[in-house]
Amino acid sequence: MVRDLFNARQAPKVYAALILVMGAAPMVAPMLGSSLLVWFDWRAIFWLLTGLGTLLLIVVATRLRETHERSRRRPLALGSILATYGHLLT
Repeated sequence: MVRDLFNARQAPKVYAALILVMGAAPMVAPMLGSSLLVWFDWRAIFWLLTGLGTLLLIVVATRLRETHERSRRRPLALGSILATYGHLLT
């Protein structure tokens, strides 16, 4: 999506922000989880993750538009997928 939505000058900044979030999440998550354990039992963490996952699935399914240009799209076929993986592995 970054490649589809941002030009060559903006993309590195967006990628840097994404990497920052992915790097900070493993540090913040245990603190949030332990804070949740102060008031609830350990199952609450899984209920929270289930709720957040469901909410994000609904948001993505209903609000996220296709960013790839229609002219550059290719039909999804098993042969082309395997050929792409073969190309990547070589």
